[in-house]
Amino acid sequence: MLSFFKEKRKLFNIFNNTPLDWDYNCFVSIKDFTIKINTNNLELSSYIKDTLIEYLAEGKSKYVFNFLTYEKHSKVVTNKNKDFIISYIRFFDTFFYYRQHKNSNTIDVLLPNKFENWEVENFFKIFISSISLNHNCLLIHASAIIIENEIVLFSGQSTAGKSTIASLSGYPIIHDDNILISYLGNEIFEIEAIPFKTPYKKNTFRGKIKGFYRLFQSNQTYIKEVDVNKQLVHLLFGLWAFDHFNNENTNNYNKEILNYCMQILPFLKVKELYFTKSNDFLKHI
Repeated sequence: MLSFFKEKRKLFNIFNNTPLDWDYNCFVSIKDFTIKINTNNLELSSYIKDTLIEYLAEGKSKYVFNFLTYEKHSKVVTNKNKDFIISYIRFFDTFFYYRQHKNSNTIDVLLPNKFENWEVENFFKIFISSISLNHNCLLIHASAIIIENEIVLFSGQSTAGKSTIASLSGYPIIHDDNILISYLGNEIFEIEAIPFKTPYKKNTFRGKIKGFYRLFQSNQTYIKEVDVNKQLVHLLFGLWAFDHFNNENTNNYNKEILNYCMQILPFLKVKELYFTKSNDFLKHI
């Protein structure tokens, strides 16, 4: 399970040796902004360039990530410099320490000697989630399909069946696990696939929401109506993260997320879908 620790950490000595020139860099386009990724790690650079071909871009970057390798025994240096926010994200036994520059959108990340590509992807998904409201969107852990020019969302925890139910539907799939959702007004939403999660294909659709279903596997298929409070809970549980990078006032950020969710909730038609692993759910939605 992915978990985030808010505990402040002191600077690692390697942070103070961040190079000015990098061996590898690339630009990744997401929605209306671009991320620049600098690294001296060939494996990371090759993986991003090989898998995110459709998301690679040129031009100015709004956010910059500097990925540095480090030894696990690197010594922590006491530093009270208030120009940075220091923290880390943990994926099981792997730690990604990062330094957020308060006066710029630059983030220095200490890349462990041993890491999995999915860990780097999750690192970026947390970042995308943390800045999503700045770009009028939310990152939702859900699959999305198109039925009669309307959007159907299937939300749920890992192994809930998001990919399975999207595939069984036989309808066009925007993404089978993670999507950015933007409210454009007049009950119209824009749904986009994101990088850092297979399949690495750009996909965008605009339209009304036909339904938002929280998935529960069962021995029979049926839909359960829920009250507005439960609808809100299902929407919030579908989000990636409330607070992470560059967000010292957690309560205010959570309040903004909550306000956005309350704004779009009436148009999502949130319900619970109990289903078997067959396409018999289609007659219910």
